[in-house]
Amino acid sequence: DPGVNRDEWLARRTYRGTDFDPEELAHQAQRDGLRISVCLPALNVSDTVGPIVEVLRRRLVEEVPLVSEIVVMDGSSTDGTRGAAERAGARVVVDHEVLPRLAPGRGKGEAMWKSLAVLTGDLVVWLDADVVDFDPAFVTGLLGPLLSDREVGYVKALYRRSLGADDEGGGRVTEICAR
Repeated sequence: DPGVNRDEWLARRTYRGTDFDPEELAHQAQRDGLRISVCLPALNVSDTVGPIVEVLRRRLVEEVPLVSEIVVMDGSSTDGTRGAAERAGARVVVDHEVLPRLAPGRGKGEAMWKSLAVLTGDLVVWLDADVVDFDPAFVTGLLGPLLSDREVGYVKALYRRSLGADDEGGGRVTEICAR
């Protein structure tokens, strides 16, 4: 729409995870009869996937009943990713075992679209499985706009992510959520 001011639209449509109370989001989801799935596409992330799943399970499944399921879509990791995720409380699915009649693919995109065949939620939150210092506000920041504004149908996270000592920003695919 040529009449829409881009800066105003961005200011109105930019949220922070701390803008949303997990208890209120859980109430909204329950009121609307919505189940929420969290999926972590994973490949050789044994050091980070367990702590992420543990925080999710403790804070957003047990303490606040916001998330209905946590699934790790494993891309045939060789480093113990599967065991770390299972011990932390996730259901682990190997991506190439999902929809085997279709031509095999690889990578994060493959894991994401195949996850839709195994997830049970009405809303899906995809999270990076290699994040250090994971915060449950990543999830509430993605779900908040979807649960509080029926006009919102897709949310994409935005954050600075360092990939090394000399790097100022990431540039990789980050958390997303879709209705």
